[in-house]
Amino acid sequence: MVGRFPRALAAGLALLATLAVVGTARAASPTEVRSLVSTVAVFASGSLEVREQLTLVTTGGSISRILVQDAREVRGGGRATPSWRVQRASIDGNPVSWRMRSPSPSQLILDVGGGIAPGLHTLDLTFITDRFVVADASRADVAWDATGAWNAPVAQAVVVMMPPPGAERSLAGAGASLQNATGRIGSMPAIVGMDGDLTMRADRPLTAGERLVVHAAWPGGFVHVPTGSMRVDWFVRDWGGVVMGLLGLLVLAGYFQSAWNAVGRDPPQTAVIARFDPPEGLSPAAVRYIRRMAFDGTGFAANLLDLGSRGVMTVTQQLGTTVLRRTGTSPETLPPDERVMAEYLFSNNGGTLAITQRAQPSLKAAQAALRKHLDAHCRTEYFGLHRYETLVGIGISFVTAVLAGMAQATTRASALAYLSLLAWLSVWSAGVAFLWSSLVRTWKTRPATHPVRPTSFLGALTIGMAANEEKKAQSTSTSMAVCFSGFWFVGAGMFFRVATVPVAVLVVAMAVLDIVYGRLMPSWTLRGRQAVDEADGFALYLKVAEKQHMDWLHPPEKTPELLERYLPYALALGVQQEWAEQFRETVERSTASAAT
Repeated sequence: MVGRFPRALAAGLALLATLAVVGTARAASPTEVRSLVSTVAVFASGSLEVREQLTLVTTGGSISRILVQDAREVRGGGRATPSWRVQRASIDGNPVSWRMRSPSPSQLILDVGGGIAPGLHTLDLTFITDRFVVADASRADVAWDATGAWNAPVAQAVVVMMPPPGAERSLAGAGASLQNATGRIGSMPAIVGMDGDLTMRADRPLTAGERLVVHAAWPGGFVHVPTGSMRVDWFVRDWGGVVMGLLGLLVLAGYFQSAWNAVGRDPPQTAVIARFDPPEGLSPAAVRYIRRMAFDGTGFAANLLDLGSRGVMTVTQQLGTTVLRRTGTSPETLPPDERVMAEYLFSNNGGTLAITQRAQPSLKAAQAALRKHLDAHCRTEYFGLHRYETLVGIGISFVTAVLAGMAQATTRASALAYLSLLAWLSVWSAGVAFLWSSLVRTWKTRPATHPVRPTSFLGALTIGMAANEEKKAQSTSTSMAVCFSGFWFVGAGMFFRVATVPVAVLVVAMAVLDIVYGRLMPSWTLRGRQAVDEADGFALYLKVAEKQHMDWLHPPEKTPELLERYLPYALALGVQQEWAEQFRETVERSTASAAT
């Protein structure tokens, strides 16, 4: 895994950098607008046709116009997402292309032209939009921000608003106001023409950040009241992504709960009673594997200890090197997985294995054989991981996240950025979760300093063999987890910027459900529950140090042989420290007797 780390990191960073460049690319805004003439025609449907002619100074490239993402910023009221359809665009009388981009959920930008030389140019734009008219049976009000879209000083600004058909002589009110970030700073009247057109002109040059907002109203009947189908379309446009995400979240929660009820519930736990023997027929590694529903190196080390305690092999020190030597003894009670381990350990080295770098292939082969044996004989009989049910839930989450993002995307570019970041975060999050879980397991299984060393076997094997490898694994895992997590936070920040906050929160909520139920879905069978309860009872005996509390149960006599016999199970159950503590006085007396 360490060798793949640089390549995985480089690939992830390359994609993240590409998304950052795409998400932050900008075209040139005009540095100055010499004049702006905007003609706004109000249709009976409530849509607006806007024709803008600007004389402006630009730094070259293309010209950017900000499109309002929420009409309530102009007209007030509730959330209203306008649609924008560009009809024509020309610069200096020459037709040019255009494209829309959405660098964030609150921004929609129209880029016009490309390769424009710096200097003075004339821009003509015609587009149709909606949601800026609020109409009911008694009145129709319209509000339009004529200059705020350019974010540049405007020397002269004139707006001509054409009334809806039939309303030429039925004006209910009109006017213009100057606004900035603090609110209204001035107002101007509207001049009504013979044909009902309204002309509103800024009475002074506008600085960048100041806006000329025009208002007009007509009696009801000239602008259609929104129909039911229009309101549905608007609701989907405003809240489609959020509704899709909420529905998906409810479906996901319902699916996971029903799946967990069907296959994820553990059988009831029986009362845990201290017992003086491990579960019958199970090796230390098998007990740990069933209890954790997962394999790890500690189980392998516990089985090695058990092979020594059963007399299958001996451990000696030769010139500072730990040497494992098979004795030829194979007790009838030796668990099958330990038989497999012994065969892989000593099959290619004449029954002797020196713990050096050259021994790594044999140790890894024995560990892989042990894991394969436990997977084949314990997984379905003692527990089920139910990964299929978890993967179905993850699939529901991903499809929902895709549909919610597509529903709230305003441009093809923003949809592509959303999908790219969603895919990147999905893969990167899985990698980060794996790294942190590996790190936690590494630190949990680091070699402990034992208060006593009852045999040279314990010191040679659990400390001498594991310390260097564990220390190296801890350092590597920590560095990788921290590094990958840092870039995950960068990607998550970009995702929240590209997606709307409600959609992003819903995606996070679905991810949390995936994680929670992914942890809850594995369950023990009836036989597995029985084995775990027996292992818990044995662990209770191994770790309870109060002699008076246990004497009434008539436990076995504490001898060095008993310590070594059950030490592999204590290691597998994570109570080796407590088990060794109970024999401190016994070992000290034994050592004193040997000395005299």
